[in-house]
Amino acid sequence: IEDRLKITPSLALIGGVRIDELSAHRDGQDSTGTTEPGFPFSKPWTPVSYRAGVTYEPIRDMVFYGLYGTSFDPAAASIFGLQPTQPLLLTSSRIYEGGVKQSLWNDRAEWTFAAFDLDRRNVIEVINSGPPPTFGIAGDIESKGIELSGAIRPVDGLKLWGNIAYTHARFGSNILSD
Repeated sequence: IEDRLKITPSLALIGGVRIDELSAHRDGQDSTGTTEPGFPFSKPWTPVSYRAGVTYEPIRDMVFYGLYGTSFDPAAASIFGLQPTQPLLLTSSRIYEGGVKQSLWNDRAEWTFAAFDLDRRNVIEVINSGPPPTFGIAGDIESKGIELSGAIRPVDGLKLWGNIAYTHARFGSNILSD
């Protein structure tokens, strides 16, 4: 569910809620077809994520925006090596982003500047590269940065674009090495 509410001709509020139904199932058969101890097993999740934002258009085709959002996804790096005794956690994300976007030249050119702060929790890290590889929950990764991008369509059928970004990412709390 998502909706946009125009407060004034230039100011709008945006909000949304999303409910996902996710599941992981592993049968645990080895190359001979034998089922390993503790298998098969399944894990369902029903995470609820949400987002809220605001847009402000002080002049036509130039929009300032800010948003806050959350999301969830399975810790995909460990799905294939998953053992019944390992925790099955979802990776959760939280993002703050703000920026400005402008369209020019009858929508044939555009540019965007954005700044963001992203935090992903319950990320997977390789503990031992194996074989077989083993994984563990590493904690969280924090990413902050800025990005400037632009695009131009000088003629129909041709679009040129580029961007430059600076990102600072690091483990916020690496519980495997704490």
